[in-house]
This record gives sequence, structure tokens and C-alpha cells, in this order.
Amino acid sequence: MYYLIFYDISDDRVRKHVSQYLETRACKRIQKSVFMLRGNPTKLADIERYLMDLQLSHQNEDSILIVPVPPKLLKQSIEIGENIAFQEASKVRNVAFF
Repeated sequence: MYYLIFYDISDDRVRKHVSQYLETRACKRIQKSVFMLRGNPTKLADIERYLMDLQLSHQNEDSILIVPVPPKLLKQSIEIGENIAFQEASKVRNVAFF
């Protein structure tokens, strides 16, 4: 499963903190305030809990949205322009175990 994480954060310091945190959790930035995570529900729950705690600690009007995207729907995405980060983050990787 893929997850898109969108945020609208007005404070530069908090916004930078969120983006750095997401990068350390293997999320790939696909636009300035949009990240993609390919992961399991446990990893997502950790990220969700952290972001919720961060949001609660800053009394503000900011928002963070996490949207699950099944691989089948991701393949149906319409890309206008060239977004190399999206292409790389959404590649389906096949793994063979021996």
C-alpha cells in the first residue's frame, strides 16, 4: 500500500521539522508539501502518532492529510509535466527471494 501525506503548515520551523521527520521515515518527497510512503500499517501508525502529537503541541490552524492509495489506483494517476520524484517513489519493485 502507498500513502500520500499532504500538509499545509504555516510556521517555517514546524514545516521543516515535519519534512525532515518524514524523510527519516523513508517517505519520498514528490512535491514541496507532499510525500509518498510505501509501507506497512505499523510504520504508518508510528508516523501518524508522531504527526498527531506534533500537531497537538502547536496550537495552530495547520493540517496534515494522509491518504491511502492502492497500487492499482496509483498506476492510474495522471501526471502532467515531469515529476521524477513521483515516478521514482511510485515504481513497483519486484523482489525475488531464494
